[in-house]
Amino acid sequence: MESRKSKNSILCNLDLAKEIHCYVIRQGVPLDMFLKSALIDVYFKCKNVEMAQNLFNRNTEMDIVIFTTMISGYVLNGMNFSALDVFRWLLLEQMRPNTVTLASVLPACAGLAALTLGKEIHGYILKKRLEGSCFLGSAISDMYSKCGRLDLAH
Repeated sequence: MESRKSKNSILCNLDLAKEIHCYVIRQGVPLDMFLKSALIDVYFKCKNVEMAQNLFNRNTEMDIVIFTTMISGYVLNGMNFSALDVFRWLLLEQMRPNTVTLASVLPACAGLAALTLGKEIHGYILKKRLEGSCFLGSAISDMYSKCGRLDLAH
């Protein structure tokens, strides 16, 4: 059985990510939202938060995909305050969070034991009738349990 370290290196090869990014730039491949999002995601997964932030900050167009990628990347790297800051920015830009965005921000609430904010997000989910999503339901339950509210998680 291969070691944990080698599995992580298979999942994240920062040098390869940089090579792909350079190739995209050299070949003049248009950086649409999905390609930018994929690059940001791979940098976060390789623990290169600075490069992910640089790509995000160079965006001229913001959309829900880019914001969601930033939120989930910050959560992945234990930067829950930053994830919530991006979520607040998304709301200030008057973007409507989708189920993936909401499921991505709830772990930040759990990581900070921010029960009030988690409840507010849950209320938004109920108000917008988005609660039917299985992964969103799991994120809500997980958030409540990690905030110590097993009664609400149930």
